[in-house]
Amino acid sequence: MLFHWCYQVRDEEGGELNNLKGSLCRVPTQKAGNVDSDVPAKVNALLQGYISRHPPVCHSLASGMNYIYQNAGRLVHYLFEISLRQGWSSCASTTLLLARMFEQRQWDGQTPLWHFAGASSHRLLQRVDEMELSVDHIHETEIDGLTHLLRFRSRDGAREVSQLAALVPRVQLTAGIQPIKRTILRVRMTLEPEFTWSDRLHGT
Repeated sequence: MLFHWCYQVRDEEGGELNNLKGSLCRVPTQKAGNVDSDVPAKVNALLQGYISRHPPVCHSLASGMNYIYQNAGRLVHYLFEISLRQGWSSCASTTLLLARMFEQRQWDGQTPLWHFAGASSHRLLQRVDEMELSVDHIHETEIDGLTHLLRFRSRDGAREVSQLAALVPRVQLTAGIQPIKRTILRVRMTLEPEFTWSDRLHGT
């Protein structure tokens, strides 16, 4: 059972769970109860903490978070497959969105720069999210302009955001059409990468 691992809320977990609820939980947990006393609320908070990339300080919370997200991920995938087979488009869309958030540890609507950033860049990327800066906007803006927009860590912050944006996969597509016969066209397509490749981040 999903709640078995964290069947009870331990005394030493209450403070961190309340901090988690207050600072990182985007979805209200009130209907599930109190995070420091009710298991459903604790599970809710830990799932949201996992998506928000919170590293638990309490050892039991770290173990509980690991157990919960693994089972929640499987459950959501099963629900997605069932929804597809039954033709429930709305449910399939919702469960797919949840599965992506669990897998990528990223809330829907957050900048894709989170995929490439380390823990030291979290506050900087929170600023990018607050400003709702798209990757295209970052690409089109010079360092001085980003510095003015972000107002965080001066040029160093702007330079780091620009470097992270350069890692996001983008391709340039060009196409040419040449008539061969009355009913035949020759289409030539060229795809050129427009991002910085990293073996460590993108794979080999």
